[in-house]
Amino acid sequence: MNNGKRKLTKEEEEYARSGWNLNVMPVLEQSLLCHINGDISGMKVPWLYVGMVFSAFCWHIEDHWSYSINYLHWGEPKTWYGVPSVAAERLEEVMKKLTPELFEYQPDLLHQLVTIMNPNILMSHGVPVVRTNQCAGEFRHHLPQSLPQRLQSGI
Repeated sequence: MNNGKRKLTKEEEEYARSGWNLNVMPVLEQSLLCHINGDISGMKVPWLYVGMVFSAFCWHIEDHWSYSINYLHWGEPKTWYGVPSVAAERLEEVMKKLTPELFEYQPDLLHQLVTIMNPNILMSHGVPVVRTNQCAGEFRHHLPQSLPQRLQSGI
C-alpha cells in the first residue's frame, strides 16, 4: 500500500485501461462521447440496475436520442417492450391524449423515467409494440428515438 492505495494486479491494470471498461469507453479518442463536455449520467457515466420481481422501467427516450445497450449478467429474464422510432410520435400523441394532465405538468415526460402505460392500450390506439425476453448472458440494444419499457420477472 502507498498512501492508502494498493498496487493493482496485472489483470486489474489491464481492465482499468481496457476500451471495454465502461468507465473508459466514453473518454477514448475514437469515441464520439469524448466530444461531450460534462458527465451525462447513464451516457458518459455507466449505470448499474439491480432489478427484483415485478420492478419496471418506464417508457422513455434516451438522452440525445442515442443508442442504448443493456446486458443481463444473471438472474431471471427481463421482458422488454419496444416502439420503433417511426412510431415515436404516435406513442407520444396517444399518451398525451390519454393522460393530458401529465403532459401539461411535464411536457418532456418521455425524456423522464416516470410513465408506464400498458402496451395493449398503445396497440389498441395504433402504436406498434414489439416484445422480447432477455435472458442472462444476452445483450439488448435499441436504436435512436425508439422507446423501450421493461419488466423484471425476478432477481
